[in-house]
Amino acid sequence: MVPLLVILAISMFALQNICFKTFTDRFMKTGAEYALFSTFYYALTVLLLLGLFGFGSAGPETLAIGVVFGGMFVTTILLYMKAMTCGPMSFTALLFCFALLVPILAGWLFWGERIGLLQAVALAILFVSFYLGSGPNAAGERRFSMKWLLLALGAFAGNGVLMSLLKWHQRILPGKEIGAFLVIAFATAVVCSLVLFGVRVRVFREQAAAPRALPYWLALAGAGATTAFGNAATLSLAGRLPAVIQFPLVNGGVVVATTLLSVLLFREAMTKRSWTGFALGVAALVIISL
Repeated sequence: MVPLLVILAISMFALQNICFKTFTDRFMKTGAEYALFSTFYYALTVLLLLGLFGFGSAGPETLAIGVVFGGMFVTTILLYMKAMTCGPMSFTALLFCFALLVPILAGWLFWGERIGLLQAVALAILFVSFYLGSGPNAAGERRFSMKWLLLALGAFAGNGVLMSLLKWHQRILPGKEIGAFLVIAFATAVVCSLVLFGVRVRVFREQAAAPRALPYWLALAGAGATTAFGNAATLSLAGRLPAVIQFPLVNGGVVVATTLLSVLLFREAMTKRSWTGFALGVAALVIISL
C-alpha cells in the first residue's frame, strides 16, 4: 500500500505542476485571470475533498489554522506560478520542494527538535546546485534572473510556512480533523481568490478573458483533482511513514518527475552544467532523509 501511495503522491504533484505551467504559459496574463482560475480550481478541490473525507467536526484550532493555511496557500501558489513564467520549471520545482527545510527549522526553534549536520550539508549542496544551475542554458541565455529568484524564494518561504502549519496542526491534533482542516483551508482559498479577483478588477481595472478553450478547463480540472488526491495520498502516508522519510522521498520524486516532464512536454533546455546542478539538488533532498 505504501509504495502505491508514494507513486500516487509523486504523480499527482508532478501533474499539478504541468497544469500550473500550462495555465501560466497560455492563459495567465493578469492577476485577475489568476484569481478567476484559482476560484474555480479551489472550489473543485473542496468538492473532491468533501467526497473523500466528508467534513466531520472541527475545533477552534482546526478552524484558525485552516483559515491561515488557506489564505497563505493562495499567495504561495501565485508566487509559484509567476516564478514558472520567468524561470526554469525544473529549478522552480526544486526550490519549492526544498521548503521542507522550513518545518525542520520550525521544529528546532519551537518544538525542541534537532537539526543534524546532514541538514546543514544538504543546504550547502543546494547552494552549489543553484550556482551551477544559474549558468547559461542551451541557447546561451542566463537561466536565472533576479525577478525569478525573488518569486521562487517567496514561493519557497510560503510552502515552508504551509508545511509548518500542517505539522503544527498535527502536533496539536495528531491524526484528527484532517478532512475538516483541508476543507476549511481550501474553502478559505476560494473566498480569498474571489476577494483578489474583485480587487484586481475594480481597483486595478484588470480584465479576465472568459475561459472557453478546452486546454484551460483541462488545466483547471487537473489542478483541482491533483491537489485533492495528492493531499489525500500525502495525509495517508503521514500515518505510515516517518516524516523524515516521507517528505524527502515524495518531494524528490516530484522534482525528478517534473523535470522530465518539462523537458519532454515544454522542451526546456538543459545543459550538462544544469543537469549536474539539478542532480546535486536532488541529492541534497535525499541527504536530509539520512
